[in-house]
Amino acid sequence: MIVGQNLARALLSPLSISAIFSTLMVGLAVAGGFLGFSSVPFWDMWNGALLFTMKFQDGQLGQIWSQHNEHRIVLARLLFILDSSIFGDRSVFLICMNYVIMAFAGFYLVRYISQISTTIADSKPTARVLSLMIFGWVFLWTQQENFVWAFQSQFFLMTVLPLIAFYFLARSADHGDGVSFGISLFLGVLSAGTMANGIAVLPMMLLCAFFLKLPLYKKSFLLILSVAVPYAYFYGYVAPEHHGSLSSSLRDDPGTVLLYTMIYLGSPFYHIFGHGTVAYFVAFCFGLGISAGSIFLASKILFSTTRSPFQVSLLHYVAFVGATALATAGGRAVFGIHAVVAERYTTPTVVMWAAFVVLVWATFPNAFQLREQRNSIRAWSSILTIFSFFVLMSQFNALQSKALHLADQNLAALALELGVHDSDAIEKVYPVADHVILMAEEIVKRRRSVFGRFPFHDLRSTLGQPLISSSLQLCVGSMDEIIPVSTDPSFVKVRGWIFDQNSNSVSELVSFINSGNVVSGFAITGWPRDDVASAISPSARYSGFFGYLRQQDVEGGLSAIGSSPDCVLELSMPKIVE
Repeated sequence: MIVGQNLARALLSPLSISAIFSTLMVGLAVAGGFLGFSSVPFWDMWNGALLFTMKFQDGQLGQIWSQHNEHRIVLARLLFILDSSIFGDRSVFLICMNYVIMAFAGFYLVRYISQISTTIADSKPTARVLSLMIFGWVFLWTQQENFVWAFQSQFFLMTVLPLIAFYFLARSADHGDGVSFGISLFLGVLSAGTMANGIAVLPMMLLCAFFLKLPLYKKSFLLILSVAVPYAYFYGYVAPEHHGSLSSSLRDDPGTVLLYTMIYLGSPFYHIFGHGTVAYFVAFCFGLGISAGSIFLASKILFSTTRSPFQVSLLHYVAFVGATALATAGGRAVFGIHAVVAERYTTPTVVMWAAFVVLVWATFPNAFQLREQRNSIRAWSSILTIFSFFVLMSQFNALQSKALHLADQNLAALALELGVHDSDAIEKVYPVADHVILMAEEIVKRRRSVFGRFPFHDLRSTLGQPLISSSLQLCVGSMDEIIPVSTDPSFVKVRGWIFDQNSNSVSELVSFINSGNVVSGFAITGWPRDDVASAISPSARYSGFFGYLRQQDVEGGLSAIGSSPDCVLELSMPKIVE
């Protein structure tokens, strides 16, 4: 009985709750990355990564400094080059780097806590709990667009590099060593190669240097770089069309900019509280709270005689993200309120909130003190449990099936490989079908990315060619629907299912063969078919296929040949949907 009580007490202690929270947060985020992974290029990957690496490898080395919208994403492009040269444009490396970079955010936030705790008496128990909670928090799934989108490493770099730069700036003030200062300068310069707002890091570090009372020569270095780096950045810069600007938005509608900024700062809580009107209000309240709280903390920290240099640096990091929020809200105001709560924009605010909590703890350590008294431990255990419950409720969204989304991306890739102008399908991977069709021509021709691998490899050249198939085992399945492609009358879209009962598995690729043994089209499986799973086998759940068939072959007899595993199915053709 006593052993059970002691075990329950240990599991419900603040340290145990924080450890469980952190483990679940990281584990669920990683699981979400697995479930949401696709090698099919998405949005900016087409021009920003694939076309860039092709040009760079063709000898156009200056492309690494060229603009991507308003950004010079130099560091992300170095990762794209590695992914292309070493890993064959598979995107696995890039997705892994997204998680690694965010782990650095968690690690350095823990380092901030560790350094600050040395100036606070009896703070070690609280610091351990806070470190675990903060490390788990930075993997919040509201950032899912960034985690599962291979192009988004620059978002993580823009968020994390300044955090580390300010850490080493504080370390140089605390220890007086030149190495830490040199590292901070280097990271400040690199920050400009993440996204456009990275050019504000060095000027913010210069301001921080005055409050840290760094020597004149260090301030001089920061001043020189604060002028030189933005000058180099804007040399030859061309402002992108159709983008708003902060100055014009402030002039024309300052109230909207302020509203959007507050919602941007509270955007993680918009997603935690389930979207909708109430969630917008919650995000606004949290944004207003962190803004007012940061100003209050600044008044306490900057004029305190007992402050830690790490508090000062972390405060300036919060100010940097706040300035980023203002610039983003002003620049995106023309796109409406939905733009500022986009999941990809939550990464900097997730880390900002973590930094803010660390600052609150560092400024008011007694309020966070974990005492040995049972009532104190129960109170903190209750607070941590309630917080963990609400956040983890949102985090479990990472386990939602992405099968339909991934299958739609594969259909878009199939259309581009075959040269089918199916705008409805193609716009699942790029907002303007005509643009990506032009970009994809060269990518398909060079067999880059998924177009150089099964199941998409060389399908276009195989279409219309004779296929001599050996004796194959029979599949089960059907052709359920034939749908006209409104933007390409030479093809029809087909829907159905196929399953190999002999191997109890689903073929990845389906080839359609006409009565003359000529390849007439292809389909990709992966669509959920619960009806087939119930009737045939649970393994047939994703046996649904979509694909394309030449219009000229619709009326004749067709068979379907599955690949990986191989099997054959004689098809009965339904009527074309009018």
